[in-house]
Amino acid sequence: MNNAKDYYDIHSVEYKNKWDLSEVGLERPANYYRLKIINSMLGMASIKAHDKVVEIGCGTGLVLKELLKVTRPIYGTDISIEMLERVRDSLIKDRKVSIVEDFKPTLDNNQSDAFLMRNDLLELNLPKNYFDKIISMEVLRYIDDVPLALQNIKNIMKKDTIFVFTVTNFFSFSLFPIKYYFRKLFNRINKKEELLQFFVTEGSIKKDIKNADLRVVAFKKLNMLSFNPLVQGTVSTSDKAKKIVRLDAILSKIPLINCFFDTFIFAVKLDDAV
Repeated sequence: MNNAKDYYDIHSVEYKNKWDLSEVGLERPANYYRLKIINSMLGMASIKAHDKVVEIGCGTGLVLKELLKVTRPIYGTDISIEMLERVRDSLIKDRKVSIVEDFKPTLDNNQSDAFLMRNDLLELNLPKNYFDKIISMEVLRYIDDVPLALQNIKNIMKKDTIFVFTVTNFFSFSLFPIKYYFRKLFNRINKKEELLQFFVTEGSIKKDIKNADLRVVAFKKLNMLSFNPLVQGTVSTSDKAKKIVRLDAILSKIPLINCFFDTFIFAVKLDDAV
């Protein structure tokens, strides 16, 4: 089951106001951490000028805004039409943004900076063998069938396409996934007021990647201390947040400790051996 469409249709304005990656907004550690994830993903994707890039689950456009600093036109999908409207009327309102029914007539069309389309990752309807880079941030966390989602992505990739995505570790040091699991186990989830969420282990997601005939070309772990509630209470500025990120980078290299990081970022390509 996936309630993301209904949730985001209702909460799109609230979600737009949640994140502020402007210079002022980055004084808030949560915004700084979010930008760090985005920059890590784009770095792993090696985005270049003229790359054909699509973001699946683009939300209100945080990643799209960063992509437009490098290449255009860009493409974005989301399960919620209301979220796409927030992209157009708020976050990149200074650019020409078109919401379309189908990407195919818009391919190689430079009349807009961004083309957006409502689409469901579990029923993916995107052009095959076209995109150089595919990005998906915090989408698989809300998908109840990760193997199907990965298979759908694989089916549209070219031989050299790079797909970069995040997933959330069940064993996160924040303990949120474990607490959420028990809340769901005892029917304490209000499906009208919160998103249904699904978490992975490092072993399970790597197995799903392999079974989808994809291979990992880069892997990174982020956010151990930065997402820990006890640490968050002591971090109030971006300068302090930067110190936590640097410490996380050191901890990520230590075996066993790095098993408890919150966010896994994978860059994958088609498996040449298949």
